[in-house]
Amino acid sequence: MSQSYFDTESKTHKSFELPGAKPQYNPDRPGQVEHIFLDLTLDIPLQSVSGTCTITLNPIRGIK
Repeated sequence: MSQSYFDTESKTHKSFELPGAKPQYNPDRPGQVEHIFLDLTLDIPLQSVSGTCTITLNPIRGIK
């Protein structure tokens, strides 16, 4: 079995990073999903779906 390793020091591979690119990070999460409740109605003959979604969140950190 052949294995290939990505070596950042190697000049045979090009970087995925564009010139001038800066790191971007996801924003902090204000809450953690505790529960998701779906109340769906399926209408098979009409091929339609309707419903509601209720999400319960627990705060992770206080609001500034």
